[in-house]
Amino acid sequence: MQANVYAIMNILSAVWTIFPVLYEEAGTIKKEWEHATSKSPTAANEIIFNTLASGLAYYLYNEFAFAFTAKVGPVTSSVLNTLKRVIIIVVTSVVLGEVMEKNAMYGSAVAICGTLAYSLVEMQKKPDASKAKAH
Repeated sequence: MQANVYAIMNILSAVWTIFPVLYEEAGTIKKEWEHATSKSPTAANEIIFNTLASGLAYYLYNEFAFAFTAKVGPVTSSVLNTLKRVIIIVVTSVVLGEVMEKNAMYGSAVAICGTLAYSLVEMQKKPDASKAKAH
């Protein structure tokens, strides 16, 4: 039987943190909930739905990240994750019409060039590996 390591880690994290959170915040939970839900009649449902949807999306994102890392390796996963962040920053800047500062442009360029260099090196390694297997 194989266990889902990420799911087990999340369950244990929830169990281990729920008690300290309740200890620290129990006195304010009711007051804060009433304040948050007093703004509209549907606020409670919106808060619950958004919290559950956000948690599910984050869990699934990390579940797929663990599976992806297991398939491609930690270095490739890390490089692609860096590239993903740069793409998000650049696209957001373009969509929102914000001007990127000089340091942000340099950082994005370094990350993109580093990813390109890594990809080129990996592509050159693959034919060598297939030749080694053929012999």
